[in-house]
Amino acid sequence: VKSIPKVRRVHNMMNTAAPSSLLSRTSDTTLTARIKAEMLAQGGNFAHKVKVVTENGTSYLMGVITRQQGDLAVTLTQSVGGVQKIVKLFEYLD
Repeated sequence: VKSIPKVRRVHNMMNTAAPSSLLSRTSDTTLTARIKAEMLAQGGNFAHKVKVVTENGTSYLMGVITRQQGDLAVTLTQSVGGVQKIVKLFEYLD
């Protein structure tokens, strides 16, 4: 994958586990929606720049943003109950 043009870095965050249950997937989807809602409620123009994926309570935050926006995204994600871990995968503009 690293040999693909424009790929700068590969983050291997894979772990082996049993397939997730419907309840777990539903909970993860709800967490993702709540995180995005918090970002949108801030009125900042960065919410559309951050991709949020949640798997087994771990929220992955991805996007090309400033460090200040990244810090705010993490703070908002921390405020959402049920998030067990946050993984930042940002590319910073500054």
